Order: sequence, then C-alpha cells, then structure tokens
Amino acid sequence: MTSPPTRQISFFAVMGVIFAAAAVIGFAPNSVAILTGAKANPPLIIHVHAAAMSAWMMLVATQAWLMGTGKSQAHMKLGMTALFLAPLVFTLMLVIALPQIKAGFAEPMTFLIQTKRLLVYGVCITLALIWRKSRPDSHKRLIFLGTFAVLDAAFFRMGWLLPGLDLENRIALAHAYQLLLLVPFLAYDLHKLGRVHPVFLVGIPVIVGFEAAAALLR
Repeated sequence: MTSPPTRQISFFAVMGVIFAAAAVIGFAPNSVAILTGAKANPPLIIHVHAAAMSAWMMLVATQAWLMGTGKSQAHMKLGMTALFLAPLVFTLMLVIALPQIKAGFAEPMTFLIQTKRLLVYGVCITLALIWRKSRPDSHKRLIFLGTFAVLDAAFFRMGWLLPGLDLENRIALAHAYQLLLLVPFLAYDLHKLGRVHPVFLVGIPVIVGFEAAAALLR
C-alpha cells in the first residue's frame, strides 16, 4: 500500500503533538497541586477519568506521529486500542457529567458544555472508528475534532498562562483561545483540497453553537 504524501501526514503529526501539549499545559499545574496537597484530592472516579483521558491524548499523538513517519502498519495495530479506550473515555465522561446533565436548565452553561463534549466526542469518534479504512481523510479529521471537543477542559485551567481567563467571561475566552487550534486545519484544507472538508463544515458550527450558547447563558 502506498503511503500518503509525507507533507500531508506530517501536518497531522504536528497537530497531534500540539493537542497533547495543550492538555499537559492545562492540567499539569492542577495535577501538581493535588500531588503536593495544595489542592484537595478529588474522588477516585476523577483520577480514573484523568488516566483514561491522558491515555487517549497519548494515543492520538502517537497515532498521528506513526503515520507521519510512514509506520502505517504500527499505526493500524495500535489503533485497535481505540476500540476499547474510546468507549471507556466516553463512559467516564458520562458518569461524571450525568449529575450536571440531570440538573438541566438549573445550570445551563455547564449543561451545554457537558452535552457538547459527549455529543461531539461520541459521534465523531464512533464515525472515525467505522470509517478508519473506508474514509481515511474523514477518519483522521473526526479523531481530531472529537478530541478537540473535550480539550476545552484544559483551556479552562490556563488562567496562569492566557490573558483574561480570570474575568467573568472566562468561558467565552477559553473557547475562543481553543478555537484557534482549528485554524491550521482549515488553512490546510483550503491549501491542499481547495475547500474545507465536510467533517469541519458540519462539526465546527455544532461546536461553536454550543459554546456560544454556553457563554451567553453563563
């Protein structure tokens, strides 16, 4: 099987590293605070969720890098891990979010953010796994878009780094900063395809819609 052009897969490899780096930058200070006792130790389910999400971010970055270095066979073998890791991540997110979802419109901002994460991650990753062989272009974009949907949690914790996140509009600003991660994908598609890929044409408006509503209903 002929490998995709190096230039194409190198772009996604770099974005995989950037996504993983964003997660580390966002959550590392919080993790250090818990380990040093500066912050209260959360329930066990939170630790399990954090471990699963860390494994997912590592998997996304590693998979993108394997393809970026032409190791497609290793990519396909390691990709089988996602068949059980992705449902685990979704289930843990659902368990943690369920009380907030049940609260419904009593906490509309949190309700919308959690619903967005579950909906976009669940749909995108499910389709990505189904289309991993038949639609590789959609597969990789769906993986990144589904991962992007849950990465806002890291940006919410970047008040020490990004200006303005300690203000009342922290939710809107964090989402605005996060949306910058999608700009390279759009630029790449326009350059390589001459158009924005349908995955982004459908997925991005859904994400922006949820995030805009959450900001307005804070």
